[in-house]
Amino acid sequence: MTDLTPREEALVLPIVAEVAKEPGLPVRDLGVLIGKNMGMTLRVVQKLVDSGVVERRQIRRSQSAGFERNYSGLFLASKSDGA
Repeated sequence: MTDLTPREEALVLPIVAEVAKEPGLPVRDLGVLIGKNMGMTLRVVQKLVDSGVVERRQIRRSQSAGFERNYSGLFLASKSDGA
């Protein structure tokens, strides 16, 4: 994650903390929670996904109108090395 600006690097810990508090959090909601613009939030999230810190999973959410919609939720990456 070396190509992040200092301002973007400052978002890493708040993003990881919010995802740990609320697994399945959509990126759109995450941007609102940390109070940063969506472009910067998406860039940092993608770097965290690429480095294996968080992962995206498809989730189905029921809407109040009675239909379901798929979205990509964020989760802390699970360790698969058996440690």
